[in-house]
Amino acid sequence: MHLLSTFLGATLLTLIGLPLFLVFASQGGGGIAAVALDSEVLQALSTSFAGAFLATLISLVMGGPLGYWLGQSDSRLRRWVGAFIRLPLVIPHPVAGMALLLLFSRGAFVGSALHDGLGVSIVNSFGGVILAMIFVSSPLLVLSVQDASASFDRRLIAVSENLGASPFFTQRHVVFPLLRGGLFTGASLCFARAISEFGAIAVLAYFPRTFPVLVWDRYSTAGLDAALPATAFLLLVTLILFAFLLRFSGAFKGGSGAQG
Repeated sequence: MHLLSTFLGATLLTLIGLPLFLVFASQGGGGIAAVALDSEVLQALSTSFAGAFLATLISLVMGGPLGYWLGQSDSRLRRWVGAFIRLPLVIPHPVAGMALLLLFSRGAFVGSALHDGLGVSIVNSFGGVILAMIFVSSPLLVLSVQDASASFDRRLIAVSENLGASPFFTQRHVVFPLLRGGLFTGASLCFARAISEFGAIAVLAYFPRTFPVLVWDRYSTAGLDAALPATAFLLLVTLILFAFLLRFSGAFKGGSGAQG
């Protein structure tokens, strides 16, 4: 049984790792360095990072309180809201983009009102990129905060309030330290998911191109060889970001635990 588990695990790791290794091997350091100087690549990378950062920030503001409520509430609505917030995780992302398009295109009620009343266009705009990112990635943040909220003892809040602490003091010095790890984990997952999104963005806001859209554009117009340099560069950036988040997450949780 141990040998079988080892074999199956090693097979899965090979299935994940070998294609990624081949992407790097096909380019080498020179190919990645060259694409790093491509202005089109850098523009797409900045669009992806800026969009993912803003999407994560907005998701924190809107989804953090929702996740806290889901973890603490005894309401019957909690189950339905929890199921509903998971829908973007199972809907095919091009379908998510089409659903957003039905709501925010200029011919739709909301899209028309935004364009005619405020001069704001969602389709093929940076705002559309952010909106698509929020749609597909915010559930990860909400669910992470929900898990963190459900895991701590509600009596700690009651004790703080019985000792005369104000609601603000209780939230700041009791609730937030307990949620901090969940907030950081959720924000990291949200950011990573947002920066890698393709399907919903390609339907709702193909322009300005994010990095995944740029890679797809080069692949669909010029073939695999044309797309591989940008693919390798994006993969390298993603791995560096992932390593940073893992390291920072360990320090963050360690600090949180020490405080608690």
